[in-house]
Amino acid sequence: IFGSGAHVTSLILMANLMSWETTVIDVKIFKEFVKEADEIIELSNLEDILSMDLNSFDASVILSHSPKTDDIYLKALINSTMNYIGMMGNKKNMQRIKQEFVLQNDKRFFAPIGLDIGGNTHQAIALSICSQIEAKKNGKI
Repeated sequence: IFGSGAHVTSLILMANLMSWETTVIDVKIFKEFVKEADEIIELSNLEDILSMDLNSFDASVILSHSPKTDDIYLKALINSTMNYIGMMGNKKNMQRIKQEFVLQNDKRFFAPIGLDIGGNTHQAIALSICSQIEAKKNGKI
């Protein structure tokens, strides 16, 4: 999980229910929102993510809500062998991202992230994201 704001707590809790190991990576970690994560990696500099080996992770979720930060995280993830790369954002901005990073045909990239289940709460969004990850993992999408 890239980002550590209040909105990630529900995602961590939902992922824990699925018995997934969760790692939160960000430049500034808000520890009160990520205390249930299995691992926390606080980057000294944003660009440090570009030299990290991310190949041991199966899925990623970009929830930093900062375009500059999102772009750098995405750049690092594209170069990994990760099976699922999801990014939060509005449809218009996600179309720009897909074109800018040439991701229109990348079957690993999901943006905006999550299945459309019609909910807007943090819990519903977490459920929609975890459902999409699980569906990808099981070959359903």
